[in-house]
Amino acid sequence: MEIYGYLGDDERYEALMKRRVSIARDLYGEHHPIVIEGVITDAWASIYTQNFAEAKRQLERSDALLHEAGLDESKLRAEWWLAKERALHATPGSAAGRRDA
Repeated sequence: MEIYGYLGDDERYEALMKRRVSIARDLYGEHHPIVIEGVITDAWASIYTQNFAEAKRQLERSDALLHEAGLDESKLRAEWWLAKERALHATPGSAAGRRDA
């Protein structure tokens, strides 16, 4: 799946990612790491398209899921912090938010 992202085939990558997340959600529930990873990936996509309101929404959602799943000290949490930093960095007037984070 990731190979399509590296090759720039965004359409195929997105379709496979959505299918992967949907299957994981159906089989294991909303708190499965694959599902949470999908929400973080959606946040990154919103950051890249400069839709910071949507990125914030996805980051808040994935933050709650990470906490509820007991994954606050996981690789996914580290990936969340990277996305959070990028979203705050790119948002005008967010210096105070970056400091608080």
